[in-house]
Amino acid sequence: MKKFECIIILWVMVFLLVGCSRNGNEEENDGKEILVNLDIRVALSDVSQPTRSEDADAESDDEKIQTLRIVVVRPDGIVEGNRFVPLVVAAEFYGYERFRVVGNEEKRIYLFVNERARVQFEDGRTDLNLTDYLSGIVPGQVFPKDEIASLMIRLDGVSEQLVGPLPMSECHKVTVPETDDNCNLFVTRAAVKFSFRITNKSSKSVNLTGLMMNKMARREYYLPRGVKYGEEVIDGKPYKVITDYEVPSFGNNDYYIYEAVINVPKVLPVNQQVMLDPIYLLEGKYTDSVSDGKNYSMSIEIDGVQLGNYFPKLSQLPRNTHVVVNITIEDTECIWEVDVLPYCAKELEPLFGL
Repeated sequence: MKKFECIIILWVMVFLLVGCSRNGNEEENDGKEILVNLDIRVALSDVSQPTRSEDADAESDDEKIQTLRIVVVRPDGIVEGNRFVPLVVAAEFYGYERFRVVGNEEKRIYLFVNERARVQFEDGRTDLNLTDYLSGIVPGQVFPKDEIASLMIRLDGVSEQLVGPLPMSECHKVTVPETDDNCNLFVTRAAVKFSFRITNKSSKSVNLTGLMMNKMARREYYLPRGVKYGEEVIDGKPYKVITDYEVPSFGNNDYYIYEAVINVPKVLPVNQQVMLDPIYLLEGKYTDSVSDGKNYSMSIEIDGVQLGNYFPKLSQLPRNTHVVVNITIEDTECIWEVDVLPYCAKELEPLFGL
């Protein structure tokens, strides 16, 4: 009897030792899949790295993250998680948000920020509520990759710009190991920011009565599409810049003249620089065959007199670009200088985007 009892105790001890030596994640999945914790941190592209461009700081809460949606997709296209995160205070980064996911595989992680933008499908279907659409992406079902890729932001009318929180998005490929891990991801503003700085060096005060920009796009893809990156060195610092990207097919009606609304003339005192409120327009890719690479033009109206020229050094308008326009008014001429600034400096990662 005693011998029998000892045998039972021995088997119990062996079972406990084997059980204790097994990983808890393996127990949950019966040895087939390993579940791990993945902590995701999301930042604006201009704060995701320690080196920042001088003009990259968010100018207002509209340029920051106010709502965030994270969708995790497995290699077979099945949605693993879809989480909406409303921020209490607009911020330049958020994290970490923890997901319980299958380890040892590459995921696609989709990020959607400030998703209240008006969007439409590429085939022209009517506008949809983006929040309702994204909320309908259900874990365990196939991610609608092609439909997401066809979503577009659209501006109506001839004088509109993006108003309110800027839409932002990205798609990242992340390899998750067999252990708990974390990743730092960034989102890209689906907009081109224009900043105008006007200095009056003439002999008298003048009034700004109008501002127009030609060949602006009415539509763009919601997610970056066909993006290729290159490197540009500015002040000795390497910056990742967009060298190529896809835009929807355009007809003549898809380009328009943006005209700033100036209800009251803006006084430009002598020897002072006046900064206008930023303007947020859509990504575009217009080509003017007679402009020698200067594809976009603008004009300002001073006391009712229109002065215009091409933007120098502005051959294309990729998203997440900050175009700083410096205009100097003199008695006999108007001088235009343009700096096209990337938002951030970071390592080149050519796999970002769709």
